[in-house]
Amino acid sequence: MKKRFLYAAALLAFCTVVPANAHAYLTTAQAAELTEDGKGILYTVTYDFGTEKYDLYLPILPVRTERLNELSYKFVDEIENETYKSGESIGVVTSNAQIKNGTYFIPKGEARRLTLMVLLVLPPEPIDSTVDLALQVTGLPFKMVSKTKKVDAHLNPSELQYYRTPAVSFQ
Repeated sequence: MKKRFLYAAALLAFCTVVPANAHAYLTTAQAAELTEDGKGILYTVTYDFGTEKYDLYLPILPVRTERLNELSYKFVDEIENETYKSGESIGVVTSNAQIKNGTYFIPKGEARRLTLMVLLVLPPEPIDSTVDLALQVTGLPFKMVSKTKKVDAHLNPSELQYYRTPAVSFQ
């Protein structure tokens, strides 16, 4: 928790000093809940995005893979620190941002809150009691557009490490 606070404070200071860069691309909340019937886990990662000088375009539909240039995620067994490959998943990003050309649009000078929601449907066979499953965002691309330029960008792995949910335990 202390690391997250220090990271957030450093990022806020950086964004205040460099107003041309993103003034908001922080993850603000992460959650993971086992469904009542025990057959799935709903993960959410909430983040804020916005810039002073660029319009932003962000993807709506995530994929289960590890690519920086796609809105992507994986499931991690925190006990073994390995990728969990079982089960089926589906996800979507929700926001009050306007949708333009199949992406979320955030006008320059504004910020919007987005929430990645992913449902992992667990396999029918029982999960080992030593497994603790978290969701890790592995790619978060965005496009910055001004009147004179377009820049394809993405969060770096050092930034994405904070886009991780708590783990669900099967003990």
